[in-house]
Amino acid sequence: MTAVLGVAGSFLANYAGAALGLYQPGQAAGWIASVIGAVVLLFIYALVKKSTT
Repeated sequence: MTAVLGVAGSFLANYAGAALGLYQPGQAAGWIASVIGAVVLLFIYALVKKSTT
């Protein structure tokens, strides 16, 4: 599950940043945003999972 969430967060952050015009596809900023997006989505998942158990 964490791998799927990591990939989803990466795609989401990369797409959102490019759509907002923050960077062009293929730039290093997109890679950094992908990593941050994956971490944020995994953190949110951990919070939700913790509150439901």
